[in-house]
Amino acid sequence: MDEVHLFDSMKITALKALKYRNFRLFIGGQIFSLIGIWGQHMAQAWLVYELTSSAVWLGIVDAANALPMLLFSLLGGSLADQLPKRKLLIYIHFSGMILAAVYAFLVFTDIINIPLILILALLNGFLIALEYPIRQAIYIEMVGEEALTNAIALNSATFNLARLIGPAIGGYLVSAFGVAWCMAINSASYLSIITSLFLIKLRDDRTRSRRTVSLRRSMLQVFHYIRNQRPIKGLLVLVAVMTIFGWSFMVMLPVVAREVLGGGALVLGHLMSAAGFGALLASITVAAISDRFMPRTLVFAGLKSFVLSLILLSLSRDPVVSTFGVGMAGFGLVLFYVNANSALQRRVPHELRGRVMGVYALIFGGMRPIGSTQMGLVTDTFGIHVAFGLSSAVIALSGFLVSRWVPPVRRSP
Repeated sequence: MDEVHLFDSMKITALKALKYRNFRLFIGGQIFSLIGIWGQHMAQAWLVYELTSSAVWLGIVDAANALPMLLFSLLGGSLADQLPKRKLLIYIHFSGMILAAVYAFLVFTDIINIPLILILALLNGFLIALEYPIRQAIYIEMVGEEALTNAIALNSATFNLARLIGPAIGGYLVSAFGVAWCMAINSASYLSIITSLFLIKLRDDRTRSRRTVSLRRSMLQVFHYIRNQRPIKGLLVLVAVMTIFGWSFMVMLPVVAREVLGGGALVLGHLMSAAGFGALLASITVAAISDRFMPRTLVFAGLKSFVLSLILLSLSRDPVVSTFGVGMAGFGLVLFYVNANSALQRRVPHELRGRVMGVYALIFGGMRPIGSTQMGLVTDTFGIHVAFGLSSAVIALSGFLVSRWVPPVRRSP
């Protein structure tokens, strides 16, 4: 077929992965599904806050959604190495469609309550934990090594574009029709990614690891390596701190919308879209300047940007200023995480890279429940402005200390 030659005339390097038919199908199907997912995410946050008026419950529900990543992401990676990835993704997304439909039914019939929301959040988190490593592993089968990095970058841009659009649509739907319609539309949106996966043609390649080292011994090796490498350890500490005290700011946006700005679901949708816009802008910025700056430089630039945004949010009671602060926070988070990932990969030996990145994923997934819970407790006890101010102080101090552990590294010639 001429799929590889269809976009050969394209001169924009940033879009080179789109010359592959399989990737075009995948990214096209994924964008609609992600918009639905982000719309439901916004609606769920509003539903929890309507039922409880509690920042703690917002944190607990977000923690329930994130906790399975800590427990099951290694299982997802193991499945990806032993079974056809395309078929696994079809089964997982079909399960997600059914789960969203059940969610919509429970809300439509007024059966929904906090215990049921927690169960649904845990089940959704389980599907995400399985899907994430399988999706990461399938890109190379769609585009090969030559366009792998570009494919990952375009996927990140798609994710953040959906993060910009989805909550805004969700806010309008909740205001006009109610929460249940967000869940129903999310269920329908899964048809786009499922259809694209059926159309994708890949070899049924069941690549199995030839290594006989047990999982326990393999992880002991990487933990021993990390313990003796201060730069690696420092970067991972920063990832943990940013996840606990930084990423969790998103969970408190319903509090900002109602308690600080005096708004409703529509205001929450705008705030979440502002965070998505900032994240999308960060993705574009990294793609444009990554050849000029080392990842370490951009790691600390992202951290500083995020700290400044939290300080701004801790002082603001104005809708325009708060929206700008949320967008700036989204920008800083993505700038930090993308380049922390890159900085780690530049510093580790090839034979340990996969396991170090596995530890990175486990820290991100495992620390999110802790972060969401602590942010909820601090907010309920001292207020949202104090919570943001304390978080900014902890992150700033951690960044200063870790900067001593992580010296600049020269580019490879």
